Amino acid sequence: MKYIAAFCFLLLLGNLTNAQTINLNVPDPSSLKTAEDYKPLEETVIELLQSLTKDRYRINKSSRLEADNFVSKWLNGCPYLHMYLHQAVVMGLIEEKATYGKELFTTYHFGVALHMLMNQDKDYDGTEYEIQVAGINTMYESYIKLNPQQKSKTMENYGKLIRKNKLLEWVEKNVEFENTHGVKLN
Repeated sequence: MKYIAAFCFLLLLGNLTNAQTINLNVPDPSSLKTAEDYKPLEETVIELLQSLTKDRYRINKSSRLEADNFVSKWLNGCPYLHMYLHQAVVMGLIEEKATYGKELFTTYHFGVALHMLMNQDKDYDGTEYEIQVAGINTMYESYIKLNPQQKSKTMENYGKLIRKNKLLEWVEKNVEFENTHGVKLN
């Protein structure tokens, strides 16, 4: 009887562990050859972006890397989506040499992309601050889920701005200065 109970417990534990890991269905990146190949995959990209930004650390690592690569290729080649990523947003992470900076930059990039894809009725020209706010919010949520032992000063500052409802004001000031002068305002 002990063995049956132990077997059932291990089986249940295995099912719970598998329920926590997500595998994504990712299209073959070689399917993106011409401009016409992008639009039919847009809904798939939106679904992948939603998973990669909301459940990033629950996704199986190899599946996440595969999805990151596909989505990045789709975003870089998409003929009708023009991304605006601002140096002012990520410069602090670069200056800090954060060990997880690349991961956070990816979530910022994907947060911006998801916002733009979900709001295609707007004609973005790169000055819309809401795009950057969406990317920073996504990046900060990812940072919280990472729960790093070594805290990032930049990310902690973003958290304060978000809690004080001053992120939009910060973005307006820094992105406008960057657009005008090409450098980050402290």
